[in-house]
Amino acid sequence: MGKNEALRERVKELEGELAALKGGAAAPKVKETELQRITRELGYGESDRDEVIAIAKRVFRQMGIPEVPPMTIDELHRSMLDSGIRPEDNTLSSGIIEARDAERGPERKG
Repeated sequence: MGKNEALRERVKELEGELAALKGGAAAPKVKETELQRITRELGYGESDRDEVIAIAKRVFRQMGIPEVPPMTIDELHRSMLDSGIRPEDNTLSSGIIEARDAERGPERKG
């Protein structure tokens, strides 16, 4: 990101903060996630976090998506090994590298 582009992004952020201070509708954050955008558009804020989580759980349940408790990194590793995924194969990162190299073209690999 060039210096001018970074300055433009910062100006957008400051304009949003100023609008919020004046009581107007705040401009969306520059690096806002899709979930943050949706919750903002629905009028939810950080103080509504528990309510948003409860709504998401209800929607997931209605869609048939089971609620699974979070797993530790050790449980994830064990599950991957049990599924036949070998860490030394670097399956995910090698796929990312291949896609990047294909995008760059043969003259720019490495």
